[in-house]
Formats: sequence, structure tokens, C-alpha cells
Amino acid sequence: MYYIESCVACKSKRIIKLYKDVQDRHYRIRGKYTLYKCKQCGLVFLNPMLTASELDKCYSETYYSYVNFMKKDRRTFFKKLYDKITLEKMYTPELPPKAKILDIGCGSGKWLYDMKQKGYIASGCEVSKKAAKTGKEIAGIDIFPGQLTDSNYKSKNFDYIRMHHSFEHIYNPNETLQEVKRVLKDNGRLYIAVPNIDSWWGNIFKQYWYYLGAPIHVYNYTKNSLIKMLEQNGFKVIKIKYNGVYNGLTGSIQILVNSRKTGNLTSSQGMIISSKVACILGTYISKIANLLGRGDCIEIIAKKIIQ
Repeated sequence: MYYIESCVACKSKRIIKLYKDVQDRHYRIRGKYTLYKCKQCGLVFLNPMLTASELDKCYSETYYSYVNFMKKDRRTFFKKLYDKITLEKMYTPELPPKAKILDIGCGSGKWLYDMKQKGYIASGCEVSKKAAKTGKEIAGIDIFPGQLTDSNYKSKNFDYIRMHHSFEHIYNPNETLQEVKRVLKDNGRLYIAVPNIDSWWGNIFKQYWYYLGAPIHVYNYTKNSLIKMLEQNGFKVIKIKYNGVYNGLTGSIQILVNSRKTGNLTSSQGMIISSKVACILGTYISKIANLLGRGDCIEIIAKKIIQ
């Protein structure tokens, strides 16, 4: 672990302790963590910060994005139908045939597999060696096992780079964005989706917010802090969208309820988050939050500034 003295997004030294003794709510990771907040741009982060090796130990081999996605979909009929009808599809780029795509934090490569089926040249970067191996073995996807900063991709190599709910897991965001800028073509696009800690639910539920995600969410971004970080690393934001779904609301209520029960302090599971009615209501309430710019997921499209 090491201490952060100033904000990595805006360089301000006006950082304050926000939450202490925060526990993991999802994956049974032991320990209690302290989060700080930048008073200037709103960035929230672990402090002390985990090193790369400490962060790697937080992930189990059964982490949801590491699994074999070729196995039979075991979701219920209702869940499949619900997702098809009510949930917005994640952003899919409009690219020319044979465009080169890089997905950073791709897990075992489910999204890359879908893009490969559409004719794109798909590559991934994933810190889990097991997940990278799984993607290569089951789907023939080219996944580099490690940090992007160690990958040595050619300069100006990719038409489109994606970080879908992986950027908040990255302990060295500025170095990563510098490398993204190097390997992205001059006319290429960068897509980032992260939880929005300045959302309604982030502000209401605070340390019980479903997407707070400590310790594996080492940074929690606001719109301002993410834009600041992109701009200081040579990118210009061209599109912003809010795309929170029901988990932010129903999951936060579940965590808050569970925190009141002895022996269930770190769980996000229960009747509320699994309720069909709660999921449907939560989805449509979240759509209102999205329309008002207070949804708990931010999606940004950016292009690099050419000097």
C-alpha cells in the first residue's frame, strides 16, 4: 500500500477522508478500507492505495468476467426476457469492416467474441492470466495477459479502444490513458464506462452504495473528475451518456438492509435485489435518473487531441 497526497485527476491537494472501515459487499474480500475524496473535482479513491500485486489478490478465479462464456446460459426465462425488453444494450461502435478493436479489462473476452463474429479484428488486455487463457482457448481471442502499460502494442494501432467498467479497477489511470493515446489511431475513438459516484444513489446511500466496490474499485469517478483526467492526458470528450440500471438502487437498498443484520454485514444478496417487481421498478426509476443526468453509470466517448 502507498499513500496518495494529491488528486490524480485534477492535481488538487484538497483531499479529505470520506469513509472509513468500508468493507467489500460482493466477493467476500477481507479487510476494511478508507476512502478519500477530492474536494475540487469529486474523485473518490482508496487511501492508502493498493499496489498492483495487492489488487490482483482481491480477485478470485470465479470472478464473473473470468468465466467460460461459452457454457450454457443458466439464467431463468424471466431474467433473459427482462434483460431483452428493459435493459439498454451496451454501446456498440459503428466501425468500418476489419476495424481493429482493443478491449482493456476484457475478462475472458465475451464482448470481443461478439465483435469478432461481426468481422472486426478483436484484441484484449486482461490482468488475469487465467481469464486471458480461457478466452484464447475457447474462442481464439488474442488477449494479452497483463497491464496495458506492459503490452507493447504498436503505436497508432487501434481504431477503437474500450474500457467497459474496468477503468475504475485500474490503479494507474493516468499511465494507462497515456498508453491508450499512444496505441489509438489519430481518428480512433475511446469508450469508457464507469460507475458515477455523484449519482442519486451514490449520494443517498453513501458507503452502502452498490457500486462503491471497495477494494476492487480503487477509484470512483464523477463526470467532472473523469473529464479532467481525460483532458490532462490529451483527449477531448465528444459524447456523454448516463446509463444506470436497477442494481444501483435495489442493490444499495439490499446492502443497507443487510448491514443492519448481525453476521451479514458485507452481503449484497437477498430478497430485494432478486425480486422481479423490485428489478422492474428499479429499472424505470433509474431511467428517470439517467434522463436527469444523475444515473449511476457514465459512458463517455472521446477522441485524442492531435498536436
